[in-house]
Amino acid sequence: MSVSVHYLSLQISEQEWLRYYAGEATHIYCTDTNGKTISIAARHFRPFTTRTGIHGVFKLTLRSNQFVSLNQVY
Repeated sequence: MSVSVHYLSLQISEQEWLRYYAGEATHIYCTDTNGKTISIAARHFRPFTTRTGIHGVFKLTLRSNQFVSLNQVY
């Protein structure tokens, strides 16, 4: 089983996040620091929601391309 770690910088406004939170959009497409595009289920970002949306740098860990964990590092 291969483990991969990706660092993502996200700036999602409150209005844009509401689309995800309401279920209108289910996945967030973002680019990691190495330029790889990754699709992540929006539900994984709910713990990081603030009044202004979602902002910060996140560490995504995958095992065999399956979600393992998501942590905010900044």
